[in-house]
Amino acid sequence: MNPRQFYLRDVLIVLFKYKALIVLMPLLVFAGVFAGNFAWPPTFESVAKIRLVHGREVSQANSTVLSRANQNLTMISMGIEDINSELELIRSHSLLRNVVTELALHENPKFPYGDSPSQRPFQAARAAIDAALGMLHLAAPPDPVERAMADLEDALIVQSIRDSWNIVIACRLGDAALAQEVLAKTIVEYKKLHVEVFRTPETKDFYIEQKARINTELRGAQADLDSFRAGNNISLLESEKELLLEQFTKATTLLTQLSQSETALSGESSDSAVMASLASQTESTVVREMQLRLYELLLEQARVVQSLGPRHPTVQSLEKQISNAQQRVTGAIASTKRATELNLSAIQKRLTQLNALEAQLGNKEREVELLSDDYAFYAHKLEESVVADKMAEDNVSNVKVTDPATHPRNPIRPNKLLNLALALVGGLIAALALAFFFDYLDHGLKTPEDVDYYLKIPVLASFFNKPGAALDARTAERLAVMILDTAAAPAAPRLIQVTSAAGREGADQVAEALGNALAADPEGSTLLVDFVGNLSGGGGAAP
Repeated sequence: MNPRQFYLRDVLIVLFKYKALIVLMPLLVFAGVFAGNFAWPPTFESVAKIRLVHGREVSQANSTVLSRANQNLTMISMGIEDINSELELIRSHSLLRNVVTELALHENPKFPYGDSPSQRPFQAARAAIDAALGMLHLAAPPDPVERAMADLEDALIVQSIRDSWNIVIACRLGDAALAQEVLAKTIVEYKKLHVEVFRTPETKDFYIEQKARINTELRGAQADLDSFRAGNNISLLESEKELLLEQFTKATTLLTQLSQSETALSGESSDSAVMASLASQTESTVVREMQLRLYELLLEQARVVQSLGPRHPTVQSLEKQISNAQQRVTGAIASTKRATELNLSAIQKRLTQLNALEAQLGNKEREVELLSDDYAFYAHKLEESVVADKMAEDNVSNVKVTDPATHPRNPIRPNKLLNLALALVGGLIAALALAFFFDYLDHGLKTPEDVDYYLKIPVLASFFNKPGAALDARTAERLAVMILDTAAAPAAPRLIQVTSAAGREGADQVAEALGNALAADPEGSTLLVDFVGNLSGGGGAAP
């Protein structure tokens, strides 16, 4: 069976049927919330803002977290990790304990819910539950200070503002003045704890000791460097090295020239190669003079051979002189080569010694430089430690209170206007939901369409009549005329059912009035009028 189609009239019928529920329920909810607003204990919120600023805070053991400012002051480079660390520091148990004990919150009857009368049953129930758990050995008896710390931790709301170094702290308690006082004390204790956490005790003595040790080592290293320089004449080290390199270059060049001349005079070279070798420059003066003498004899020999012939006695005499001169040149070259090689070996040995001295000098200078840097570092850290101790004594930190704790005038809870508006809307929605739910549970015949759909009986007429009201005479006559017109049809009904959507709507009166109207008409005397009530109203027959 396909479900019956619903119309707007069906919805209106349900609304009209349960109009009392739809009107009364939002009013009852509104009244309940209105009374609850006055019974609900108020909660006041005090708010403060603090900012972590760049400042000379404390001496840090790790220099990687430090940066250099234009004023040559050591600055703290903060990040999101530092902000989160500060948030956890505010929530630390040591800080909460200090606030509770300093203000005696565990003995204050206004903490944390205020002195509202509506809180007394709750506090009494809480004490009874704790006592029962203690008697049953299910939990240890609560310590007043620990309980006050837990309540304070729940009352404090700490959060950071995104993309900034600002922290917002709020305290929510049942008393406005107490909330402001607790928040102000929390900020004071936080600043003290912040300085104490970043303060490194006994760092001053440590840096003094390290500074003295480094100073002693630096003096020893400096004295060793001075002694090394004086003993090895380090002041002329670079000049001597440059001179030796120049001598090494000249000696190497001379050896190359002597080797070329020796090769040319070995007898395996042509006359032109010999003449070219003799004409070239040589660094050795002795060899150079002998080469020039041999070169002159060779030129004289060539001239005499050309003018007198190769067999002339003068040519033979020149050949003998040339042979002697060549032997002398060869001997001078060999002697000069040996002397140059010895000198070159001595230069190389001295250069090796100078390189070793230079390496030792570099190590000693580097050691002095490192010790100087260490001394400057510990001197700087000692200065920071002295400043940090002084700042700790004066309770100076880089925590700045931009907005002090406020004194709340109006409670944040309950929000009476919002609660009343939600009560009206919620009550209306709940009433409508219940109305349609009750209508869904009612399986009676409510509309003419239900009669036609479920009973398969045609509906002659329908009208509305107030519960308990008598049927109007004109309405009864109009219904009787409609029934008589229907009875004149070939397939006229012999049985008429009168039903209602709810009980006490006067269906029996309608049946009786119709029966009287039809009985008065001869054509309708044969019709039997019967009243059949719905499931909730019962039924009965009319003559």
